[in-house]
Amino acid sequence: MLKDTESNIVAHIFFDLEFKIQNIQIDSEQKKELSQIVTNMKTGFGSESFEEAYKEFASFSSNHVATMNPMLPFIIQLAAYLPLRH
Repeated sequence: MLKDTESNIVAHIFFDLEFKIQNIQIDSEQKKELSQIVTNMKTGFGSESFEEAYKEFASFSSNHVATMNPMLPFIIQLAAYLPLRH
C-alpha cells in the first residue's frame, strides 16, 4: 500500500498526464485511445493490470511519434511503480 505522500505523488502524475493529453496536438481518436489507456493505468494502479496498461501506454507512445516526446517524462515516472521482477 502506498503512503499518503506517495499516493499524492502518483495522483499528481496522473493529473499532469491527463492535462498533457488534453493539450497535445494529435488526432481526436488517438487522444481518446490514449486517455482510455491512462484511465486503465489509473484504475489498475497497485495491481497486475497496472503493468499491462503501462506497457500499452509505453507502446502507444512509441508507435505514435507525435506523442512520444510529451509522454516520455510520464513513462519514466510511472515506471518506478512497476513491480520488480527477478
